[in-house]
Amino acid sequence: MSQRQDQKVQDRRLEGSRRLRARVIGVVSPNWVHTAMGVKFNERYFMDPEYRQVENRRIADWILGFNGSLQARFARYDVDWEPIGISGIAGMYDPEGLEKLTVGLPQPFPVVTVMFGGEFVYFDNDNPDSRGEPLAGITSASEVHVPDFATTFPVSVYLEQYEDLVSRFGKDKVDLSFLYLHSPLTIAYRLRGEQLFLDMVDDPELATAILEASHATSLGVYEMYERIGGRPEHVLPIATCIASLISPAVYAKWEIPWLRRQIERHPQALIHSCGPSSHVLDLLAELRGIVFMEVGAGTDIARTRALFPEATINYVVDTPKFRNHTPAQVDAEIRGVIRDNDGGPLTIIWPAETGTPIETIEAIYAAISDYNQGR
Repeated sequence: MSQRQDQKVQDRRLEGSRRLRARVIGVVSPNWVHTAMGVKFNERYFMDPEYRQVENRRIADWILGFNGSLQARFARYDVDWEPIGISGIAGMYDPEGLEKLTVGLPQPFPVVTVMFGGEFVYFDNDNPDSRGEPLAGITSASEVHVPDFATTFPVSVYLEQYEDLVSRFGKDKVDLSFLYLHSPLTIAYRLRGEQLFLDMVDDPELATAILEASHATSLGVYEMYERIGGRPEHVLPIATCIASLISPAVYAKWEIPWLRRQIERHPQALIHSCGPSSHVLDLLAELRGIVFMEVGAGTDIARTRALFPEATINYVVDTPKFRNHTPAQVDAEIRGVIRDNDGGPLTIIWPAETGTPIETIEAIYAAISDYNQGR
């Protein structure tokens, strides 16, 4: 998952209507920023908080000008302006975050994979990934062990960095957090690979142990960060990225029970799914506390609205299609989403890669503007 997780409730109504105004959020890829100004999102960027802060301030200068040009171009549209961010990079969305020293990776799955024995893979133009399936070779549930967070790399290093920076700059100037959680099944797949799905049939005890370890580690580190940082209770964002790749039956048995346990620990949740997810909507509707449904292109929006009548729908435009579609195609897609949403709280999130025409981005603002004006 690479999109910004937006948790802002939209409650402004169209004049003389029960319908709510819609919002537009934009993010550009790290590759876009790397291509535009040469910033490298490499190991040093993510492992050296003070270097990262210097680079983030450089990026902030660039993004300020980029936002200014877009805002001027889109000023004629009836859409509340919200600044563009960088996809998946912690500290890029909140202007106050640029003055903080950010510790650790924003995405949990590479961190958890490395904690179990995988390796980090860094890129100049993208968010980090992980290499290896560290639990691929085990044969028994007894071989699955939850690592000690405080003494296991890389979290051990992040904690040492956090303690040092807080002692020098103060707690309010240092941020240690994940942007969101990856779901247990999403992480378990990274740890075990495709063998996990064979285990579900041939060795369910082993599959369960891996799911439990994924759940305990990812949620445990997330909540440890929350406690250490003294962050206030907020919406728990969970990325169930694997949803579009598996059947409803597998999802019901091997994802929903763990999602339920995660959500029950927090008062509200945001659920993100990267791709078409209509087949799991009914299962997710059984979970209490979901106040944001962040769904990928191809998901049945009418069904999402029917099952989650009060939730904010964050509709994530498909990045490759967005870059290659014409403005007319984008206009038709967004107007279809608006129609199927039936007036409920709606945010359109566009993630742009290099080469996305400005006219294609503009088509989203034009369609939302028409809706906000009651056309």
